[in-house]
Amino acid sequence: IAYGLRNPFRMEIDQATGNCYIGDVGLSSSEELSEYVWSPGTQNLVNFGWPWREGLGGGPSNCGGSTPSGLVNPIAAVTSSSWNSIVAGPRYRNQGGANDFGASYEGDAFYLDYFSGQMRRVTFNGSSWSPAPAVPGQASATNWATSMVATASMQQGPDGAIYYLQHAGTYGTNGGSFKRIRPLGPTNSVTAISGNNQIGPAGEAFQT
Repeated sequence: IAYGLRNPFRMEIDQATGNCYIGDVGLSSSEELSEYVWSPGTQNLVNFGWPWREGLGGGPSNCGGSTPSGLVNPIAAVTSSSWNSIVAGPRYRNQGGANDFGASYEGDAFYLDYFSGQMRRVTFNGSSWSPAPAVPGQASATNWATSMVATASMQQGPDGAIYYLQHAGTYGTNGGSFKRIRPLGPTNSVTAISGNNQIGPAGEAFQT
């Protein structure tokens, strides 16, 4: 049902819509977060652009043939040289419990890079995706969290928290951690309770 993906590393399915979010590792210029939109019945065949396109730019110069029509753009593309292996995370859905992130996060999609350890989120306005507005206490204007190097997988739990697996180091073959991101309640600061991660919530402290 989909092609034009170069190297999808992790995929997550949205529990509310059935849409699939794909972290597609680029060749040299861009990392992509793509969305496959699910619909009942026969699924559409979607072309995400590779090798005619990488991110929102052109693909390899030696790619022959004419560019097909109807290519589907990624919902986020990162061209930073520090990003080398994108990991798709969950499309966030509040679960009605104490670990919910809150209404401002509903429907946002999370993604990060295995090597840079930077975590970001994008938001959907009903017709298009864009970077989510920065919230008080987050790691930077662009990154919702940092210091998540070697995170290999990230999912939302039924309690509303986000859980992730982190190698002891990049390409780690032993050791590692299973961690949780959850709200601790309104505070005036952001604190990493354990580990070295800098987590950026909307005016709340988060525990890993």
